[in-house]
Amino acid sequence: MKNKGFLSRYVTMAMVPIAFAALYWLFSRSTEMAEKGVALFSRPARDFLGTLSSLIPISAAEILCAAGILYVAVFLVRTVVQIFRGKFVEILKRALILVLICAYLGAGYLCLWGIDYRTRSFREREALGGGISKEELYKAAEIFVDRANALADSVERGESGSFSGSAEEILRLAPDVYGAVQARFSSLSGALRAPKAMMFSDFMSATGFTGIFFPYTGESNVNVAQPAIFVPMTAAHELAHQLGVTDEDACNAIGVSACVTSGDDTYRYSGYLNGSIYLLNALYAADSEKYAELRGRVTGSMARDFAENSAYWDSVRSSKPAQIATDAMEQVYDAYLKANGVESGFKSYGECVDIIVKLYNEGFYK
Repeated sequence: MKNKGFLSRYVTMAMVPIAFAALYWLFSRSTEMAEKGVALFSRPARDFLGTLSSLIPISAAEILCAAGILYVAVFLVRTVVQIFRGKFVEILKRALILVLICAYLGAGYLCLWGIDYRTRSFREREALGGGISKEELYKAAEIFVDRANALADSVERGESGSFSGSAEEILRLAPDVYGAVQARFSSLSGALRAPKAMMFSDFMSATGFTGIFFPYTGESNVNVAQPAIFVPMTAAHELAHQLGVTDEDACNAIGVSACVTSGDDTYRYSGYLNGSIYLLNALYAADSEKYAELRGRVTGSMARDFAENSAYWDSVRSSKPAQIATDAMEQVYDAYLKANGVESGFKSYGECVDIIVKLYNEGFYK
């Protein structure tokens, strides 16, 4: 009777993730249906969860992940004990509970975030398709490098010359930098919540990530172990995810655009600095001579920030375990992006230049 009661409760509880999965299947059958699903339940649910998680100052995402890891560790220990005791019925029950938890997480993800990948991309919604010329790329890169150089000494710096601004203050200001971007792009409407500084930032660096949006809590999380001048751009990038943008390249372009059109010098410089990196990398592939010309203009404090960023990531990846972790996470995320329709996978992070150049051509970066 006891086992029958367990199975009855289990089947009843299993109906919930099955219903969520069915809901996802129903709304993912077409782009139009997916966008209705996002408007009806996905976006409102994320906003609600984000509002709840914003009531605590630390990352609820990290708390949940730590609790999950602890649960799995305890589960494994208890399972081994049950094996030695020969209680195979109890082991089966525990395995079924774990399967049920995974089902809830998987179905919840599909409805909270997976459905967004079935909608039109940011480029499609905002009619930003089409290519750019080599000349257009060069002009935009030139402006970004020159403006970054001009702003480099306007930000707070310590005696060593390194940026010394407060990550806490940077994250607090993040929602305020989106005014111009939200006015320009109708698909980016909505309230924003300040990103959270990650307690396990060093671990994120070891895996090669600068931030993450966690749909289960509706939070934008930022790795604050990276060189601090890159934190503003990361914060702006993660806020784009908060507004429902799934494309990593679009989030980079939106993040750059939000930063450089803000009224805050730290954000403006971080945007022009990151934008310069994206544009110079693209120019290197398109015209190495023009790249060399502009790269030679990167001097003074801007050159210091370039060097510190390279040195930081080189040091993080210098150990064999870190290299393995970074490669593994990149492969996993690459597969994840491709599974969700991002054909270029992890490489999509560098494809934001055409959006940036198009916005430069229309005069958005005044």
